[in-house]
Amino acid sequence: MAEIRALQTTELDAFWDEFAAVMGGPEGLMTYRYLGTHADAIDRHHATGYMKLRRDMRDAHGLHASPLMILIADVVGILDDAIAVPAPTQMAIELLDAGDGGEEGFCEGQIIHESRSQLFSTATICDRADRDRVIAVARDAGSVVAP
Repeated sequence: MAEIRALQTTELDAFWDEFAAVMGGPEGLMTYRYLGTHADAIDRHHATGYMKLRRDMRDAHGLHASPLMILIADVVGILDDAIAVPAPTQMAIELLDAGDGGEEGFCEGQIIHESRSQLFSTATICDRADRDRVIAVARDAGSVVAP
């Protein structure tokens, strides 16, 4: 059985070494930083962000859903994390445009309902250069693990 590590009890000086060990080192968990997402909260329930749409995020049919969901998770996560510790329970994305020719995706996310035990959000991704060109719409729900 693997060793359980609690980062909350790690001394500040050793935190990043311990974090790298928990995440599996440089070959471990892919992070938002790798995808180059940028997100900013506008207010308590609205946030925006963007991400460069790279060649490795596409195939012959267009953009992959997974990097778009990571952009959404980054944007909406800023809002969720300010309210509670959420555990995603449901995520759905509808790809409306293959994203051909788009260089950056722009995401607008918002919390549409906040309760004691659940958070519900929506997001829209469009071409950053042409905000009328909607690439995807998404919704997600998360259980509140801790306030």
